[in-house]
Amino acid sequence: RCSYALGVNAMNAFELYLDGNLIAQTNNIHERSYQSATVRLEAGRRYALRLDYHKFVQDAEIHLVWASPKPPVSSRRRSTPPAPPMRS
Repeated sequence: RCSYALGVNAMNAFELYLDGNLIAQTNNIHERSYQSATVRLEAGRRYALRLDYHKFVQDAEIHLVWASPKPPVSSRRRSTPPAPPMRS
C-alpha cells in the first residue's frame, strides 16, 4: 500500500468520493479552489471514484488531479553515472 494525493482544482462547488467516503469538497463559487486528501491505495485493487460537480457561473471548470508516491531513495535511478575512480 502506498500513499497518494487525490484532489480537485475547480471553479465552483464539488465533492470527491473514494469508495463512498467524502475525501474533498468545496462550495466556493467565486474563485478557483484546490482541495486534496492523502489516501492509501493498494496495487491491483479497484476503487470507486466519484466526482460531483455543481456549475453556478459561466466560467466554471474542473480538474481531477493526483500525485503518485516517490520510490524509496535506494530504488531511484541515478541521474548521473558514478564518477570513475581516481588514479594516482
